[in-house]
Amino acid sequence: DCLALNPVIEELMSTKWQDGVVSDYVYLGTTIFPLPYHVHSWQVGWLVPYFMDLCEVDASTCYLDQYKDFSYKSQPQILSMKTTSQDDFIPWWSAQVATELGLKEADIEAVYGSSDTHDTAWTIRELWKYATGKGVNATPTTFINGVHLDSTPTTVSDWIELLDSIQK
Repeated sequence: DCLALNPVIEELMSTKWQDGVVSDYVYLGTTIFPLPYHVHSWQVGWLVPYFMDLCEVDASTCYLDQYKDFSYKSQPQILSMKTTSQDDFIPWWSAQVATELGLKEADIEAVYGSSDTHDTAWTIRELWKYATGKGVNATPTTFINGVHLDSTPTTVSDWIELLDSIQK
């Protein structure tokens, strides 16, 4: 469902609203929430803290958006890899990500190892637990100003209508 909503959110953020565009007025935050029934979603999500660290060190090495888009593009293939073990998936995914983003494969694969200096294994758990603690149990789940919405708008016009109702 997040894959389907992604283009809507991207369009929403550049939609004219008030005296500018939505992104001028709305901060969009996302939290990774790998669902246990999505095969290899944990291993895909595991790289998010690594890319977050890269962003903090140098914004020019921030690959979060590219990684999100590549992960969504790869989702059908990944979900079909039901008979691929985690031990086989990690080097395959590391090679895919490295090629797509122009990074060193060894650097990506190291994130999954015991010498990971980014502490991604722990951080992905923290992100998941944070979301669970807030009441997330499915995706997408939406909060506005800390208030959990009963349902997530699925069109730009529905989002604009919601934002307009909040603005009043």
